[in-house]
Amino acid sequence: MREIKAKIADLIERRWFRAGVLVLIIANALILGAETFPGIKERAGLALLVNV
Repeated sequence: MREIKAKIADLIERRWFRAGVLVLIIANALILGAETFPGIKERAGLALLVNV
């Protein structure tokens, strides 16, 4: 169990992992913000729908 915890800790402390999480958070905020503007949904169409 300690070995798994150490591997996870090593992963989340890596610079690329933190940068990736930050990019996802910013992208999410931009999409949510864009959805609040009138007409954006109509102009963007399905581009705002991200199904993961």
